[in-house]
Amino acid sequence: MTSKSHISLWIMFAQSCNLHHRSLLFAMTNSKAKGPLFHTNQLPQLAKSLDLALEVGYLDLSTTFFKKRSNKSKLPSFMYELFIKIFFDDGYIREDACPVAIRDIRQLCYLHYKFISDFSDETRDEAYKKFISTDMLVQDQFSDIQIDSIKSDFRSLLPDNPMDIRCRHSNGATADKFNNIDRKYTKRSLPLTRELSFLFFNTHTHAEAWMRSNKIIKANPTSRFTLVPKDSRGPRGICIEPHEHMFVQQGLMQKLYDHIESISPAKGYINFTDQGTNQKLAYLGSIDRSYCTIDLKDASDMVSWALVQQLLPDDWLHVVTMCRSAIVSVNGTIIELKKFAPMGSALCFPIEAMIFWSICRTITDRVWVYGDDIIVHNENYERVVKALESYGLIINRDKSLHQGFFRESCGSEYYRGHDISYVKCKSYDLENYIAFANNVSYAYNQKLADNIVKLYEEHTSLIMYR
Repeated sequence: MTSKSHISLWIMFAQSCNLHHRSLLFAMTNSKAKGPLFHTNQLPQLAKSLDLALEVGYLDLSTTFFKKRSNKSKLPSFMYELFIKIFFDDGYIREDACPVAIRDIRQLCYLHYKFISDFSDETRDEAYKKFISTDMLVQDQFSDIQIDSIKSDFRSLLPDNPMDIRCRHSNGATADKFNNIDRKYTKRSLPLTRELSFLFFNTHTHAEAWMRSNKIIKANPTSRFTLVPKDSRGPRGICIEPHEHMFVQQGLMQKLYDHIESISPAKGYINFTDQGTNQKLAYLGSIDRSYCTIDLKDASDMVSWALVQQLLPDDWLHVVTMCRSAIVSVNGTIIELKKFAPMGSALCFPIEAMIFWSICRTITDRVWVYGDDIIVHNENYERVVKALESYGLIINRDKSLHQGFFRESCGSEYYRGHDISYVKCKSYDLENYIAFANNVSYAYNQKLADNIVKLYEEHTSLIMYR
């Protein structure tokens, strides 16, 4: 299947939504004229306008290329039969806005939004520059009052003795490009202390003899920034860690996960393995607006290493410093990071969640965090936002939901208690497409899933097992 299949797949969904012939014709014409861009860029723009309208109560088409139906109507002529079930012609949202119509529009507009695409050299260069420029914006000065206000809560989440960990190798790539076998037996030490070197070598074949030799090979491992396919918007930037760092990071990460989720004061409030709590609260917030969801922009890239240094007690700082990649290579340019850790570090997820929770606790005891998904009671929204911004974090105002009845958290989206999530087509390779067809079966019906499978079989001459 190729990008030409976008329109065939889209029409199947449109017909299941009983879309009018004029809307189908408009989509086919624009798909032929603009190609994949219509599905991966222009349709998602319309859906984003809808999402924002669900929050603020008014539809604004100025950021899209879709034309209004008439001078008297603020609604687009495209899919007007669905939009009129949600908004009045003057653009204001109906009190009885139809959740089925909302879901149908979002499904049709977001169908290929997450589609994995190749990225150009220009896009790659922009991503490199953005990583460097974003790091320069990281805040590195904090007042004693700020530090004191969150230090107690942050430290209450830390278990005892960070050296008492079970280190392990990950299956992912490493900056030194060792394979899964070589990374287990390569004798290269972490810098700074003998203790952490022992953590690295204590599961290796010749560890005991190496430790008796009283020889430490100094090293200064460097993380490597790289780009991986994400979706139609461009690549995702991650840092590939040296295998020594990742080995210890994995042990610390698991210790934090186990402690915080089981016996810490944040048990039930900070979650790493179960998204259900945040999803349930988003559902409840969509019914009565009792809870709001807060979205952070570039969340992991804005967590300051200077802040983490001041919050960690000496024993934890000692270990975290040694397994943190302070230096990263970005397309041949070596920079010293101001952020604590980018995506790719095993400690990025737990430490950022701990910091977000601690900051929000200066405003309210009732805060739920899953990574960078934050939920608080609606009356605390503005004060929590200001608190987060005071630590250099950036709030995505368009995606932080507190005014209307639309809520989103951990991939689940609701409007007035109705699930309005959409099914994503990420790729036409066999594995991704099978997952997509199964998701369609769960979210919609088996007939639509069967038609989607038949479309794939017609284009590829493959027969899928039912």
